[in-house]
Amino acid sequence: MPRVAARVSPETRAFFILEEFPKIAETMVHMVILDGKQLQQKLMEGMKTSYSKLPYSTHLGIVVVGDNAASELFIKKKIAFGKRIGVQVHVYREAGDISTVELCKVVVRVATDTAVQGMVVQLPLPEHIDTKEVLNSIPQEKDVDMLSASAIKYYTQGGSVIAPPVIGAIEAFIKEYQLDVNKKHLVIIGEGKLVGRPAVLWAEKNNQEFTIIPEETKKLSEIVMTGDIIISGVGKANMITGDMVKDGVIIFDAGISTGESKGVTGDIDFDSVSKKASFITPVPGGIGPVTVAIIFQNLLKLIAQRQ
Repeated sequence: MPRVAARVSPETRAFFILEEFPKIAETMVHMVILDGKQLQQKLMEGMKTSYSKLPYSTHLGIVVVGDNAASELFIKKKIAFGKRIGVQVHVYREAGDISTVELCKVVVRVATDTAVQGMVVQLPLPEHIDTKEVLNSIPQEKDVDMLSASAIKYYTQGGSVIAPPVIGAIEAFIKEYQLDVNKKHLVIIGEGKLVGRPAVLWAEKNNQEFTIIPEETKKLSEIVMTGDIIISGVGKANMITGDMVKDGVIIFDAGISTGESKGVTGDIDFDSVSKKASFITPVPGGIGPVTVAIIFQNLLKLIAQRQ
């Protein structure tokens, strides 16, 4: 069947341009990818200069127990970033069957080493380990991850010069991209020590309205849909899809999943969610690189505080 070209009068065309197109444009979401690699580079340049001015070589200690693919990924990135800014990263590896008591001794030994300016206990730890006890063995002045009870308390009271690394990364994105997060409802997915719990502390500290939900909840889709901002740190690949979020949502995906077939994947199904989001961090290349940079920024701030 031949096509028939419809004739549109100038009046009709003008009406569409003036009246209808603005309405359509309002429904179109302009999506911006929050580039973590670019932001990391920017943060790195400033730190590189600051570290070069220190009168001694700087060391970051990382205590790791057993084998975990996601943990190894982050350790490699920390070592690589340290080399780029002149910080030596020492990894203290312990067997997966180490006891809580013995692990605490290792943490104290590393923390009291005067050559080590800051330290990290890489999470997660094996199930038989009392994670809370181990983390509380880290002295506040060397706790770059802010996971000890004393460091957390100091942060919530407003006295800390540093922030939990993932939160520091989110704050860096907000500043860099001038994101408006005021009076917007925040949904936090996951209750982990590295993302969920710090996100709650940050929201409370900033009087941000929020809802926190565990990964396993019957009303996941319903609650996620209420979020103007979503912070997810579960580690479950593509668990949040486009039909679960509202138009214009701001997404901070801090979840990491590793697999042989898909490589590194986030909690957010990027392809579908990015069609509705106004701002979104990709995985990889989003929250991760900036979080690594913030760890070293925290180290620098703690060193300055002790001087």
